[in-house]
Amino acid sequence: MSGRRGLSDEDLAHLLGEMRAGTAAPASAPSPAFVDRDGLLSFENLPRYKELTAQQAAADMLGLKNPYHRLHEGRSGATARIDGREVVNFASYDYLGLNGDPRITRAVAAAVETWGTSVSGSRLSSGERPAHLALERALADVYGAQDAVAFVSGHATAIAALPTLMGPKDLVVTDAFMHNSVVLGAQYSPATRRTFPHNDLDALETMLGRERHRFERVLVVSEGLFSMDGDGPNLARLIAAARL
Repeated sequence: MSGRRGLSDEDLAHLLGEMRAGTAAPASAPSPAFVDRDGLLSFENLPRYKELTAQQAAADMLGLKNPYHRLHEGRSGATARIDGREVVNFASYDYLGLNGDPRITRAVAAAVETWGTSVSGSRLSSGERPAHLALERALADVYGAQDAVAFVSGHATAIAALPTLMGPKDLVVTDAFMHNSVVLGAQYSPATRRTFPHNDLDALETMLGRERHRFERVLVVSEGLFSMDGDGPNLARLIAAARL
């Protein structure tokens, strides 16, 4: 087999042997091999790039297709079209089936006609738009809240809100199956972090009874629906435990 992406057959065989033996250098290890003949850093010599190239070459040898970055043809939801075939899509988070709903499509087209495709900057620097305020007012009304803040994504919400809300004297307790964005948000905050077994509210109550008095504030974070597992917590009991 010929070498791939700047990696010779000998280099590939050597690297695969190191990976199997567990002796491959860490991705962060400095090495003069990073530098090419002109004294510049060479991307193809980075250890992590070589490792990924070797893994891809090994997968190709075994006839394994890369499961990532699959090309979806057209709109995706509960199903998708890939390589000309209609397939069940387990990776979609179009939970309500509203992707492509004619009402939403018309509303989006009207918004683009009025405001364009971008506000051309962050809300902080480029200013509010009436659509932002209307959306947040509607969300607040739905949940019976004083106000609401809409972020561009759930991931941005978690990594921004948790470090803002929680301080060094606080505790963040998360379900073991929480989305990575919440894990990162808890890590970015100065608060102490604890994890309870997935949906095990007995364990949560025991943990809170043991830990709560040591902190000024405690935030318990779970999900209404765990998308990878299809289950959810007993929300009423979870809220009762958090309020004790």
